[in-house]
Amino acid sequence: MVRVRTTSQAQLDSVLEIAADVWSERIGIGVLELQLDRDQLGRLSAIGVPYDILIEDLQAHADAHAADMRAIRQREATQTPDESRRVAGVHDDSWFATYRTLDEISQYCENLALQRPELASISTIGQSWEGRDMFSITISGPDTVASPVNERPALFIFSTVHAREWIAPMTTCYIASKLVSDYDTDDQVRMLLDHARVVVVPVGNPDGYLYTWSVERYWRKSRRDNGDGNFGVDINRNWGYEWGGSGSSGQTGSNTYRGTAPFSEPETQALRDVALGLGQSLVAHIDYHSYSQLVLWPYGYADGVITPEPYASELQAVSGCIADTIFSTTGAYYNPIQSVDLYPAAGDSSDWFFGELARMSFTIELRTRNSFSPPPSEIRPCGRENYEAFLVVMDKAARHHRYLHQPMQQRELFDERWVRLHPFANAEVIDDSSLTLMTRIGTSGTFSALPMSIESPNVFTAELPEGMCGDQVQYYFRLSEVTGQSRPSQKQGKLIRTSRSIQREAHIH
Repeated sequence: MVRVRTTSQAQLDSVLEIAADVWSERIGIGVLELQLDRDQLGRLSAIGVPYDILIEDLQAHADAHAADMRAIRQREATQTPDESRRVAGVHDDSWFATYRTLDEISQYCENLALQRPELASISTIGQSWEGRDMFSITISGPDTVASPVNERPALFIFSTVHAREWIAPMTTCYIASKLVSDYDTDDQVRMLLDHARVVVVPVGNPDGYLYTWSVERYWRKSRRDNGDGNFGVDINRNWGYEWGGSGSSGQTGSNTYRGTAPFSEPETQALRDVALGLGQSLVAHIDYHSYSQLVLWPYGYADGVITPEPYASELQAVSGCIADTIFSTTGAYYNPIQSVDLYPAAGDSSDWFFGELARMSFTIELRTRNSFSPPPSEIRPCGRENYEAFLVVMDKAARHHRYLHQPMQQRELFDERWVRLHPFANAEVIDDSSLTLMTRIGTSGTFSALPMSIESPNVFTAELPEGMCGDQVQYYFRLSEVTGQSRPSQKQGKLIRTSRSIQREAHIH
């Protein structure tokens, strides 16, 4: 496995012609990591492309990885002869000592739900191309009349749409397991789960994942029979937002084959339908991949695409918080960048969640920096660092997901005084007549109410009061949301209006 550096499209085309497989998530001019037969190294030199050998002998690397797993499983067999009757705690840290099969992942999640049915539940969300059940596990605090689980803000995370990325399902299982386990002992986790829910799909490509265990370790796509001798669709190029563009392929043999149409694949349909079923409750999404240690935020569908403000600043800020939390937990560095800054990739999940549903969305590329087979010893630290980062996303999304505002920290005396509020979610959930800018000069006294107007779709504006140089202007927004549903304690059909306040302040200079 080598890392090359191309500087032109001609170089890139020549490199792709001789590559046995591309390991990089996105393909474009620049740095690219690929699998290459050893006798092709001379052709790389002839093309004029510099390269570094990252894995000298890929088969030996895979064999050593398999030997590590066998040794761990042999120790487990000695310690727990009948693993199916294991009576472990809710979060079994020893389970994360090595990689797990599809059946083991399913059994582990079922065990979570069996032990804590008031916190976790399993659902079948669809079937794969080969007819295997796809499942989700939903985690939230106990259902109550005052706070029904199905009305709480929802975060949807999934992994392993690319079959060879074995550390991804281990990480999402770790997150699910720790959420259930920590509910009783961690006040922050209890508070979050009592006010939000998490829907986890550990394996979004069960056919491909099983194939990597039984036939071809580095298989990426689904196992659809394309009818021409080629198999598989790249599930992360099959989403409906800007489908068919850069970074995807119409060739059935390509690792980035996008399928015949948006959502042509049963696996993508199942994941999409979970998101749509969550409706307005959905607040954030994360798609976990490997490798590279990156936090990617949309858009990524084409070169030069610009994510509009204030969403770009918000996504960048949250991705920075994710990276900072990971670093402070284990010292691992995950680079937070906009997806397109890596390479364009049209039809991926994150662009659809952000572009189509207007939800906060990230793609996280997990450990390591050069392999789909990090040593089993990497599993637990990867899970731990991403669990802590997920709690940050959960807190921010559940609290602040719907409304973004770029604070006016200071302004010149005669500058414009307009402030703007941008809903992340669709505008129809807002009672427009309730939108109010509350302002006052100074830090005491009553606030004055000013109605806000609609400047454009999903943009609301109002004007701050005039003031003198040096005055401090404090302001916040007040509004009501309309869910169109009633809680059990209220009359059927009554519109629910939930008051929200967003605090900001500004200084006049």
